[in-house]
Amino acid sequence: MHVAMLYKSSIFAMVNQTFEPSGEPSQGCRNKVQIWEERKQKVVAELRCRNEVKGVCLHRDIIVMVCEYVIYVYTSGDVKDWLSINTVILHLDTGSNKLGLCALATGSDPWLLCCPAQMLAHQSGLAALALNASGSLVATASETGTVMKVFRTADGEALYRLRRSTRPASISSLAFRPDDCYLAVASSSVTVHIFKLDNATATEVDEKTDKENSLASSPALEPAPDPQWPSPLTALQTLQSKAAEAVRGLTPQYLADLRSFGQFRLPDMDGGTPAVDTRSKQATIAGPILAFHKTEPRLYILHYNGFLYECSFQPDFDPKATQECSFISATTWFATRPDFKVSKPITELRTEPGG
Repeated sequence: MHVAMLYKSSIFAMVNQTFEPSGEPSQGCRNKVQIWEERKQKVVAELRCRNEVKGVCLHRDIIVMVCEYVIYVYTSGDVKDWLSINTVILHLDTGSNKLGLCALATGSDPWLLCCPAQMLAHQSGLAALALNASGSLVATASETGTVMKVFRTADGEALYRLRRSTRPASISSLAFRPDDCYLAVASSSVTVHIFKLDNATATEVDEKTDKENSLASSPALEPAPDPQWPSPLTALQTLQSKAAEAVRGLTPQYLADLRSFGQFRLPDMDGGTPAVDTRSKQATIAGPILAFHKTEPRLYILHYNGFLYECSFQPDFDPKATQECSFISATTWFATRPDFKVSKPITELRTEPGG
């Protein structure tokens, strides 16, 4: 199941996984996006697609439906009347995107979309990506999960390399702080990392031991923008690396690594396994989801064990050392309910075709 929330509203976009009495997944249930209005307690719109939907994103202007090799962008019309959803305004072919990766800059106007393309950011495939609020920075993590990178979206230049560990892990969440001075990283391990985005504290890369060596500090981002795409679209797929020609046939140049500025070890983890695991057998959730406090030096960690953790860090801590973040609280955010069932039938509505 995939869920996206429209800011702090009562509107959610969902891709539900339903099952037949035999226990088999229902046919076609993952080929549609349903718009749920919490205040009305019903589905108010539905988008269908021929392909399995891997992810979904919402913005006040658009709805994004993510499939493995293509992304469909719909205009959302009037958010108060989701029946006014229009047809597809953008059909965007992407690289293989089995995880349904896609990010929208929450504070950019016009809207800005980021998705995987034929780019050289890591040696292995992308596992996670995130945009800052303005859309000026994008963070990426590979399937290896040892190194993250931060790029400037204006020209595709790599600004930071962030060394999480030498041990592989599945990255589950990347989050910029609103001031863009910190990036938090969560993974399948028991430790959450906070990086201070400051090149002055970076250390030189050991080329012999670095498993995430890329062919360039600035990735080759292709293809070029399609003149038929609407002008509001600015995406990694459309960026051109200024070093694309320079890196061909030349010795690689390596960025310096930033080590984590703060670490928080998740409670209630016995040998790396949570006491309660609310994930379904079909879930692809690897670890917690992160969010910074808007003004305070605090980080929120929503774990699949049902708890929302809150920790704090010291911004004036020695930037060349690693601090242990302080535990503040743990709140029961959700819990398993074996008796849960939908109280009202799903409303059948007019649907819009996908690709």
